[in-house]
Amino acid sequence: MKNQKMKIVMLADFSYQDDEIKIRPIELSDYHDYYKLYSDNLNMKYLSIDKFENEDVALHMLKNLYYSKEYESYGYVIIKDDLVVGLFDIFEIMNNSAQISYILLPEYQKKGIMSKVLKLFIKYLKKNTQIYEICAKILNGNFQSLKLLNNLGFEKAYEEKMIIRDKLEYLSCYKIKL
Repeated sequence: MKNQKMKIVMLADFSYQDDEIKIRPIELSDYHDYYKLYSDNLNMKYLSIDKFENEDVALHMLKNLYYSKEYESYGYVIIKDDLVVGLFDIFEIMNNSAQISYILLPEYQKKGIMSKVLKLFIKYLKKNTQIYEICAKILNGNFQSLKLLNNLGFEKAYEEKMIIRDKLEYLSCYKIKL
């Protein structure tokens, strides 16, 4: 039980800062930026969730995902140019494995930001937790995410079918051993 508590504390405390980016745990006051990320039409076409209708929905989701005792999930914002430009999280933590997801505003994509962030986070997980494998699920056709995951060393583990916005979609899980 002590190791489990240590893992939770370590994940809750993850942060990073250099001259280019800052990463910190998500806060309730970030709900405006959370809404902006999950209401962007370019981003939403590659996600398996629905677009947030308004900021109240974003605040509700943020509270449920990161501030309820029901889920063990940890979210982090990515700050560049004094703006929240992205988010990533870790969830479904069990049996020394976890799932991650990530999102960046379109104007900050293809600049190496998410690659840098995920490399830092993977290094942190290896050093400070007992998580030995992570999975990222992406919609087939999201070639930008596929390229990112391949460059980080993730390999396709399996594919599943899902109905997303009334359409059959294929979702692939890419895993990496830490």
